[in-house]
Amino acid sequence: MPNPYVYTQRRRILMQVVMVGIFGLTLAMAALVSNARNAAEAVKLGPAVGIGRYWVSPPQGWTLKRKWVTVLPPVPSLQANDPVGGRVLDVTQQFLSYDVTPDSYLDTFHGIDGENSIATPITVAGQPGLAVSVVKQRQGAGWSSTTSHQYAVLVTDRRLVLLVELESPGGATTASDRRVFRDVVASIKNAPADEPVPDEP
Repeated sequence: MPNPYVYTQRRRILMQVVMVGIFGLTLAMAALVSNARNAAEAVKLGPAVGIGRYWVSPPQGWTLKRKWVTVLPPVPSLQANDPVGGRVLDVTQQFLSYDVTPDSYLDTFHGIDGENSIATPITVAGQPGLAVSVVKQRQGAGWSSTTSHQYAVLVTDRRLVLLVELESPGGATTASDRRVFRDVVASIKNAPADEPVPDEP
């Protein structure tokens, strides 16, 4: 009578084939779940909209509002509001009368210093810029709110500043927030010199 604990070579090969098959099915299921999750969190970008000397594609379905930021001289800005998630995207172009670096611009105009933020290099409209992520807390009489902010800043040699800001409710930036921000920044292009940028979205 053969020993039940001794496996023949054929039986070992069969078990290895079965285990490899189970491993492959597990990887395939993980990939399907990951793709379904990414698709659910993805936000499609809408058509390109002009803001100053640039084209930007805001997320599709977000409410667009063109405004002027009240500084001297007034600054053109495009705002897109997420009707579901409460996120707000602002794209602003500003000319300055003096030289500035991206981090000093954020410090001067938005109160963001290097101690409480995470900064990384980023490409904006084909040029090197700076991406900064920070959490802000606001307090008032009997209320407080926490929002996460992602900024992308481009400062050109002509003292033109392009700022992209995504504000999200809550104290943490989600993977969906990072994806929207990355896709919007990647969509920014220089407006062709012979093609005027439209004034209205």
